[in-house]
Parts: sequence; structure tokens; C-alpha cells
Amino acid sequence: DTLVVDCNGNGDFNTVQGALDFIPDFATNPTVILVQPGDYEELVYARNKSNVKIKGAGMGQTKVHYANNEVFNPHPLTVKTNEWPGTFPSRRAAFMLDNCNDIVLEDITIATDLFGQAEGLLLNGERIALYRVHIIGSGDALQANGTIYMESCEMDGGGDTILGRGSVFAYRSNFRNGGGPFSWVRNTAGNHGDVFVECTFSTNNGRMADYGRTHTNHGTSYPDAEFVLIDCKVKNIIPEGWSAIGEKTSKMYE
Repeated sequence: DTLVVDCNGNGDFNTVQGALDFIPDFATNPTVILVQPGDYEELVYARNKSNVKIKGAGMGQTKVHYANNEVFNPHPLTVKTNEWPGTFPSRRAAFMLDNCNDIVLEDITIATDLFGQAEGLLLNGERIALYRVHIIGSGDALQANGTIYMESCEMDGGGDTILGRGSVFAYRSNFRNGGGPFSWVRNTAGNHGDVFVECTFSTNNGRMADYGRTHTNHGTSYPDAEFVLIDCKVKNIIPEGWSAIGEKTSKMYE
């Protein structure tokens, strides 16, 4: 029930991908993947995994990263990506969990090494929890689709730092970008959007940012978008708080 990943060859696997591939799809027994300190330059994509904990040695000690983005690894032009459930999964992130449930990520840094549309972490699934995870992306740092909990996490990205249908609940985590919107949440009426409690929002270069936007995307609008800040600390946020919301029924609270 425990697998050890060590980039120096002293574990069960040399890569996180190898350990995930070893676990049967939709496993009911829990598995812990212990990722030893080190630099793991690998593209991680896992589908149909459940009851898995991936635990590193600390955000400053275990790093999984790869040079990936939308231009380098695009989706087929004739197929939509995971804008909606059941569509083709995006392949531009460095670390992707697709149709995965009951997953825990702990004490690890996950990053993309290329500029452009490139999430560090892309999640599609239910009951996914992140504890002390540092996510680094270009543009969208995190794409979140499902039910996702974050605690004591760090995030660095560009505009639309957090993308996806939601729902995200973040507690005591720190979010930084280079200016522009922190979120482009696209939840439907069937689920909540993103909620942040006792978190911080700031920019890493002094530029002004805003909390979010719900503009239409190629003709698709988001009238049920929800973005909530509770007891958060902010720096370098525009006085209005929000850029153009676009939909009167969208809910954005500070």
C-alpha cells in the first residue's frame, strides 16, 4: 500500500508517472506514493485513479515539473477541451489528474517550465485535497474542475490564475500573479464556484490585479459564476475589485 519514488533510483520507481501507472484504475484500497526529495523533470498524466495520496518531502525539497504549454502540446482543433464534462482533456499542463477521485497531494511543488497557456496543475475529479502544495503556472496556474480543497498552499501564475468549473475551497493559502484577473471561474448552476477563507492575494511584480472575470468565451457565457473572499488579505488589487463581470447574475463577493 506504499510506493516510493526516488529520482536517484533508490525507490520502487524513478518517476511519479511510473508509480501512478502501476496503480489499478478505480482502486478501492488506498495507496500512498512517497516522493523523495529531488528534481523530477517529467510530464505527469493520470486518468481513472482513486484513493491515492501523493506525498513529497516538502515544497522546497520535492519538485515535479515539465516544459509544456498549449502550443507545445495542443488539443485537436476539431475537439473541444475540458471546458465541459466529457470532452477531450487538455494536454497542456505539467501535471494532470483526469477523472480521478479521492486524491490527496501533499508537500510538493508542481510547475510548468514554459510561458504561454500552461497550467502547472490540472484537476478533473471529486474529493481532491491539496495540503502544502506550491503550484506554478504560466497564465492559468491551476485548472480546477470538480470538488477541490486547498490548505496552506502557494500559487504563482499569470492572468486567469485559477481557471475551471470549480468548486474550489481554499483555506489559509497564498495566491500571486503578475497582474490581471486571479480567476476565470466557469461554474454552472449545478455547483458552487470558488471560495477563499483567510487567504492572501497579491502580485509578484507590483502590477495591479483584480479578483476575477466572467466574460463570454467564444460565445459561451457564465451567468452562474461564483467567487467569494472571506477574511482575506489583499495587495495591489484595483480599487473596483473586479474587472467587467459581464453577467448580472454572477456572484462575486469580498
